[in-house]
Order: sequence, then structure tokens, then C-alpha cells
Amino acid sequence: MLHRISVGVRSSFNQDGAVALDQQRNSIFNFNRSGAELLRRLHSGAVSLEDLAKTLSDGHGVDPEMALQDASEFLQQLRTHGLIECTDDKGSAA
Repeated sequence: MLHRISVGVRSSFNQDGAVALDQQRNSIFNFNRSGAELLRRLHSGAVSLEDLAKTLSDGHGVDPEMALQDASEFLQQLRTHGLIECTDDKGSAA
């Protein structure tokens, strides 16, 4: 399963993290540095849970198992708020 930022979500990044605006729901979300790094990956194109976990593990020294759990929880929160879309590996909506 691949994940990408939903249409209508715009983000701004700085040294402290990021802010995302969901233009369709008029909602604003704040992200710390780690969350901002994952958000940036999602903006760059469709990525898998494993890709995001590797970003946490490699870039922040997080244990791979913990990184997988953290990335999964991050994606769940983004899905709950409608900030991401999920697709199968062929690009079809899942």
C-alpha cells in the first residue's frame, strides 16, 4: 500500500517542523521535525509505510521495529484527518 498527500493539502516547512493546511476542511495541523520529515516524503510522491519507517530509523536512530510502529501511527492519524490518500502499488485508490 502506498500513501500520498490528499488533493487540497498544502504544507509549509521550517527548521522547527511544518504546518499543513487542509483547504477543503479549513483545518491546520502542526508537525514536529520528525513529522515534518515524513510529511515532506509524502509530498514528494507515493511512499510505503516501510519507506517512512526507514526514514525514521536511518535519520533519527530509531529502532526499526519502533520506527515501523511510529510510522504506522503517524499514517493512521493523517488518514483520520483526511490528509493522505492510500493507493495500491499500481496507483489505484484503495
